Amino acid sequence: MKLNKDPKNLTPSFLLRLGIGFSFLYAGANALLYPESWIAFIPPWMNAISSPPSFLAIYSIIEIAVGIGLLSGKSIRLFSMLAFWNLVLILLLYGISDATFPDIGLSLSSLALFYISFQKI
Repeated sequence: MKLNKDPKNLTPSFLLRLGIGFSFLYAGANALLYPESWIAFIPPWMNAISSPPSFLAIYSIIEIAVGIGLLSGKSIRLFSMLAFWNLVLILLLYGISDATFPDIGLSLSSLALFYISFQKI
């Protein structure tokens, strides 16, 4: 990712990719480095599918991949939709709470990025 200091290059798409991509990258890396801080967010029913530590590790790697994908600027439509549906599923499975309310803004920003990617700027 090349950051040009020319303000004309700070497009809405770039700024959305930067914000959403960093959020995913940070969350995924933090969950890998400090799983004890994140393990409590895994719902109990997940035990029937996978052990919470294994699920958290796989999910964290996916979050990192989405973050890197958004920051790279490659396949913006794919990564913005992955981000959107990931966040929508979190909201549907957990509901809106103190921990999940920022996901509303991030999910809608991801959806906006998807639609912006169809425009020639």
